[in-house]
Amino acid sequence: MSRDISLRILRSTAEIESVRNLWTAWQCHPNSDLDFFLAVIQTRPNVLRPHVVLASRGGVPEALLVARFETNTVRINIGYKTLCRLPVRSMTVIYSGLLGKASAEVTAALCRTMEESAAEAGADLVDFSPLKTDSVLAQAARQNGSLLSRDFFPRFNEHWAVHLPGSYEAFFKGLSTNTRHNLRRYSKRFLDAFGKDMTIRKFRQRSELDEFVADAETIAKKTYHRGLGVGFTDKAETRQLLGLGCDQQWFRGWVLYLQNVPCAFWDGLLYGRTFFTSTTGYDPAYHEYRLGNFLLQKVIEDLIQNEAAAAVDFGFGDAQYKQDLCDVHWQETALYRFMPTLKGVSANLMRTPVMVLDRGGRKILTRTRLLQRFKSFWRKRLAANGSPARSRN
Repeated sequence: MSRDISLRILRSTAEIESVRNLWTAWQCHPNSDLDFFLAVIQTRPNVLRPHVVLASRGGVPEALLVARFETNTVRINIGYKTLCRLPVRSMTVIYSGLLGKASAEVTAALCRTMEESAAEAGADLVDFSPLKTDSVLAQAARQNGSLLSRDFFPRFNEHWAVHLPGSYEAFFKGLSTNTRHNLRRYSKRFLDAFGKDMTIRKFRQRSELDEFVADAETIAKKTYHRGLGVGFTDKAETRQLLGLGCDQQWFRGWVLYLQNVPCAFWDGLLYGRTFFTSTTGYDPAYHEYRLGNFLLQKVIEDLIQNEAAAAVDFGFGDAQYKQDLCDVHWQETALYRFMPTLKGVSANLMRTPVMVLDRGGRKILTRTRLLQRFKSFWRKRLAANGSPARSRN
């Protein structure tokens, strides 16, 4: 490491507050917004403390690498089936957690320091949340390490977003002919059946939060997301973060009602001029009418006409609607760096052979064009039986 690179570790809220001006000047995503990060630290019971590394070159601050020291689990999965969950202590680098304009040299130094800190704290692994596969942070996270510390099966996902023009008409015209045809077809089917009974309400104020949470929970508990242990859940953390979103004027939520019964919802954060979607759901009893897609059209129309939004970030995942609507996507990878502790080595040794089977099965299903059918079948089963399965944060 170059001698003119210095590193400072911030382990408390007070130390983090000392760099507030620097942090807020660099933040560009709600997940790594300083106030959002502090709210997560204060709300999640599994978080032991923050762990942030500030890198400076020649005395000039260049980058922050943001993480949480926490208790967590490593899930050993085949498809949607969780075989076991291993409790670990993790140094978790948050999504969009590299702030500033770090060079490759500085980023490598930040990663080394994060691993050294994890070892000193007795962590079992460093958990790198999804990173752009071609980013300097992803490259640094993959380098070095012993054979037992490497993640041989990082998780890959496509991240989807769409740029919004000045009118909904222009947005609609920019879609493929087949997508436009399907949107018109299913919208007509839905409106013919329920147009007179349908209302859509938009939420954004703290005074409306209890009603939004109650309506979203009514829908979410019926979805396959609940079976997977993801998506919207009415809990203290949800209310705390949504409340922060309201106070900062970021939060936007929409609920579609049929005869005043909540049947579909979307919510997210309008951060700058980008709307970052958070959770969604619809009553599976109306699957053939594609309520979620219908509401999403109205959400995008509202974002263009009333919010002057320039883009929608749908996050990662392979949902068909993202592929139909988005005009940009990139690959992201999430990976572990296992520490030389009993739990760290055991987690890697147990996970690797299962991942061999999982990846092999996915390749076979992909080649036979059965992967999407398998996913749809499994999701319907989860929605039908509501069996909960926890996911990693």
